[in-house]
Order: sequence, then structure tokens, then C-alpha cells
Amino acid sequence: MTDFSVMCLPMVLYANSDYVPFIVVLSDVQMPGKLSGIDLAVWLKTNRPKQPVALMTGYADELERARRTGVPIFAKPFDAQELAPLIP
Repeated sequence: MTDFSVMCLPMVLYANSDYVPFIVVLSDVQMPGKLSGIDLAVWLKTNRPKQPVALMTGYADELERARRTGVPIFAKPFDAQELAPLIP
């Protein structure tokens, strides 16, 4: 079971719902606490497969690990226009 204690309240509520409220979830790979962006992406792909998700990171050593999730990865810094293909 994923430890959602480090997540904000809206994400906890979202985690317990079948509703897909976000156009896309964009998460940094490194986050404070126990949950990483990679953990979040894997959880979303498993539990909310209809929810689009992408990751971003400024650390080159994290890119390969993040690529294994199968979600789009953006190396920081990036231009916001690069996100356009993710938005329907």
C-alpha cells in the first residue's frame, strides 16, 4: 500500500476516487517525504490508468529511472509549450 501521509489532502481524496479531475498530473521526480514522483506516476498508471501523468527532473541521474515508468519525462529547465501535446 502506498503511504499517502506525505501527500496533500486533495491528492488523498483523489486517490480514493474513480474521478479523473486533472487534465494532466505533472510531478517532479524528487519530492519531499517518502513518496517520489516516480512512485506517484507508477501508482497513477496502476490505479488511475485514464489519468495522464508526466514527470520532470533537473537531475540527469534520475532520467533513466524515470523513463522506466513509460510516462513522458521533461528535463528541467523546459519550455511550458513542450507540455502542449499532453493537453487534449
